[in-house]
Amino acid sequence: MQITKKNYYYRKPRGKKKSSKYKIWIYRLVKIGFSLWFLYLFLGGQYGLVKIIALYTNIKNTEKATEKMEAERIQTHLPLKKLPVKNWQ
Repeated sequence: MQITKKNYYYRKPRGKKKSSKYKIWIYRLVKIGFSLWFLYLFLGGQYGLVKIIALYTNIKNTEKATEKMEAERIQTHLPLKKLPVKNWQ
């Protein structure tokens, strides 16, 4: 009977699988692309977050302006200003 020091039941831990350099660069480019795409969606674009906020503030400002005009009209008891109508004859 031959005595050996090697344990046949022990499995060596597998090392980390090495991916190719090309895959690493592709993954990096994909990550950068997605991050830029999200920035474009939130900060720019047709319906970007900044544009939505700007539209909301514009609407609020116009509502405040109309409320102010109505308050001035009520205080002075003047009728609403009508646009001049031209007679086309």
